[in-house]
Amino acid sequence: MHIRIHDLRHLIGGVLVSEGKTLEQIASILGHTSTSVTKRYSKVRQEVAAERLDEFLKE
Repeated sequence: MHIRIHDLRHLIGGVLVSEGKTLEQIASILGHTSTSVTKRYSKVRQEVAAERLDEFLKE
């Protein structure tokens, strides 16, 4: 399996957004100067979003 640095950045961005970090926090961690770039790295998986919504509704 061939893994590129770019793939790791996407993975890290996705994990951070799934943990509830803001785009500004993620941009800082990834070294981006603009959150518009960060948006490409921080796609929330649909199932994670559904889980977070369920958790919120239970509170």
